[in-house]
Amino acid sequence: MNRARGLRDATALPLTREVPVLSFQAYSISKNRKVADAPSVVVVCENDQDGLRQAQQLVSDSDIELWDGPRFVGRLKPLQESKESN
Repeated sequence: MNRARGLRDATALPLTREVPVLSFQAYSISKNRKVADAPSVVVVCENDQDGLRQAQQLVSDSDIELWDGPRFVGRLKPLQESKESN
């Protein structure tokens, strides 16, 4: 078999770049600092920072805790609305 120099068999090359994918559970936290309910959202991302960024969109009136199984990733709090000054 003659092969041109520098060419490889296409079956030996990976088709895609594999990126590890993480899935985090987002828990809503009540005012008395307890889990309000079971995780309603699973955040799928590449790393902790990406997971926290995505989970920030879930924050409304209560805090959100992000967990990777038993590992605590972070707590996100609602943005404080500035009071209007007269």
